Amino acid sequence: ARGPAQEGGAMAPQIGEDASAGALTDSACLAARAAGNEAYSAGDLAKAGDSYQEALACWEKAMHAADQAEALTKGQVVQYSAKGFFGVVMSVFPLFDEYFLKDLGSDQAIWVGDAGGTLRRFGRQELVPISKALVDFRLAMLQNLAAVSLRQDDFVQTVKWADLALCLAGRSPKALMRKGAALLRLNRPGPASDVLATAALEVPKDNEVRRLLREAEKMRSPTWVCVTGWCGPWG
Repeated sequence: ARGPAQEGGAMAPQIGEDASAGALTDSACLAARAAGNEAYSAGDLAKAGDSYQEALACWEKAMHAADQAEALTKGQVVQYSAKGFFGVVMSVFPLFDEYFLKDLGSDQAIWVGDAGGTLRRFGRQELVPISKALVDFRLAMLQNLAAVSLRQDDFVQTVKWADLALCLAGRSPKALMRKGAALLRLNRPGPASDVLATAALEVPKDNEVRRLLREAEKMRSPTWVCVTGWCGPWG
């Protein structure tokens, strides 16, 4: 039987797929990424993981080294928390130093407390603008790290890397699939089937997603089914 870490479908890492990162000028970032890709292809997972993490560290330096405009414009992607949260500027009031954001991962407005209450105001100094090339580069490296951890049977770390990727792209099928596969092996079929059902909506023809979803449903309950994005007990 095929395991969740077996390559194929959305499981395989983003080798060669993060070509947009070629817009980066930091040769160290690109070299670390290339080293990771080469190591992964050779089956050296430890070196691949180290190289991808080096690429992430390099990415952090590149982000802060970029030009910082005095005022931001609507549509600009920004990092609004050092914990790995990113957003898009939706409204701009530079005279009052107020910016309102939509979270990149959830695609929802950022509120103070419960949704529907008060929108959270950000000052310019709280926000770090980031280019699309840097967003794509980080997403690819995080998804690669999730793939490496999955193949190493480090399922807790797989979930952590996948969650960081989902902060950038909340419906990324590769991040969702790797997280779902890891949750399944952590004996958490309920959350696994929820995550995999979302992945199935994004890539309905992916055989590996469908196989893992069926496995999660069986573990969750013999009568539990997921159909067209809806999950629940049968009958």
